[in-house]
Amino acid sequence: MSFLPHASAARRGAGDRPLRRALRRCRRAAGLGIVVAVVAGLCTAAGPQNGAAPGPPGEVANPPSRTAEELLPGLLAAAERMAARPDPGTESEPVGGVAPVGNAGRGRPWPAPELSAVHSVVGRHVDLLTPGGRAAAALALPAVPDPAAAGPLGLAARVAESGNALVSASLATEGTRSRALLGAGLEEALAARRLAAAVGGPRAADALPSPVFAAPGAADPADPDAVWDAAQAAAAVDGACPDAPDKPGSAPVGPPPGVAPDPVPDVGASDPRAAVPDLAAAADAAYRLAYAYQVAGARLGAVRPDEADLAWASARSREVLAHRLERLVPAACGPRRLAAYSLPPDFGVAPVARAAAGEEQLAAALRDAAATAPDALRPVLAAEAWRAALGAVHRGDRFPRLG
Repeated sequence: MSFLPHASAARRGAGDRPLRRALRRCRRAAGLGIVVAVVAGLCTAAGPQNGAAPGPPGEVANPPSRTAEELLPGLLAAAERMAARPDPGTESEPVGGVAPVGNAGRGRPWPAPELSAVHSVVGRHVDLLTPGGRAAAALALPAVPDPAAAGPLGLAARVAESGNALVSASLATEGTRSRALLGAGLEEALAARRLAAAVGGPRAADALPSPVFAAPGAADPADPDAVWDAAQAAAAVDGACPDAPDKPGSAPVGPPPGVAPDPVPDVGASDPRAAVPDLAAAADAAYRLAYAYQVAGARLGAVRPDEADLAWASARSREVLAHRLERLVPAACGPRRLAAYSLPPDFGVAPVARAAAGEEQLAAALRDAAATAPDALRPVLAAEAWRAALGAVHRGDRFPRLG
């Protein structure tokens, strides 16, 4: 018996081969499409959502919908874990491509004072801006990655980014909330730089991102000179102070009997008059600081010419700022500029450093003025507050308390 196919069947089989091959190709293509779709779905489910950028290994990316305040408890947990268990044998990772210099790498203990300061600063901001944040930080503590994964410079970068976000948020609001956000943001930016400098020197601190003082919706900061000129043109230089009688020292006169008093105008943060007392206080602080720098420059003279030049340059800078602020307030409530101011008894020991201690007061006054100033002026005042805070740290070796 022959097992060969019938001739007609063989011919039919030969004619069906192209069709069978096409069907097999279709089935393979369909299967591959299903696999691709499944893999794509898994990647989408496992990847970052809502356009969030992936974070470091072991760390969940932050959804962009979370505000800067909501991220503070997690930052506090990271700072607490690192401050509690410093590892002397850990080599810190570079920030912005800048490697630690000197003995800042392996074998050098982590800077405990600076880590403790970061933990304290962030903790105060959690208490101030996020009620119940301490409990959230305690819950987040077990999930915090090992501090050795990033080191102190990694924490400094996170704190700097948090501070910058708080500063940006302060420019989008006003009043008490703006004041709290701006003060907290400036403090965190300063604490991050101090920690980075302790580990990697000035280059590591300079590599951290700086706050951007741009108005909400603006891509870049406005020209400060143009903002000052526009604010001066719009300022009401005539009239009385909104929080004082027309004539200082005189008692207000009440209405005649039986006549209802006029309603007291509500001077809110959006009212340009609300910023007048704070602008006047900032101008007064700037004038006092300029005088202190002038005395420092005169005393140093030819003894320490470099420090004397720094003092005179700082005095000129502070006088320019004081004049600009003074032009924004009515004459009746302007700063009481004096020919001389009292100085601390130990001023002669380190004149520039003692004068720079006043930068902290100026930064606080500018912070308050920024919180109540008109929208266009707020970023410029916040930038001046940042400049004063840096002066307190660099020239006065003093960490300002602003939050």
